[in-house]
Amino acid sequence: MAPPDNGTTRPKYFTLDEVATHNWETDLWVVVFDRVLDVTSLLAADPTNSVALINHAGRDISHMFDPDTGDVKTRVDPQSNRITPFLPHGPLPHVPPVEPRSDVALDIKTAWWKDDT
Repeated sequence: MAPPDNGTTRPKYFTLDEVATHNWETDLWVVVFDRVLDVTSLLAADPTNSVALINHAGRDISHMFDPDTGDVKTRVDPQSNRITPFLPHGPLPHVPPVEPRSDVALDIKTAWWKDDT
């Protein structure tokens, strides 16, 4: 018999070894600041801007994010002197490109790495 669910059910925890098994384009998980995120649907919706996710499938990608703000790390572009996303591993969904492009949707309410649903 299962214990009664009185609203105190503990969240599911995954080891990094368990996350590492989800490294396929049809089943892709990553870890961001100790949160395991299933990003399979992001990859299906936007494969061009998911290069960094594909290259880091099944791994912790917290190093791509600023621990103080929770957003993608930034840098000052030496040529334009503008603050731009720092994406040495390739583009990420929901991160605007440095140069304007018409094929990138920017009407995202909550970035995937901050979405609690």
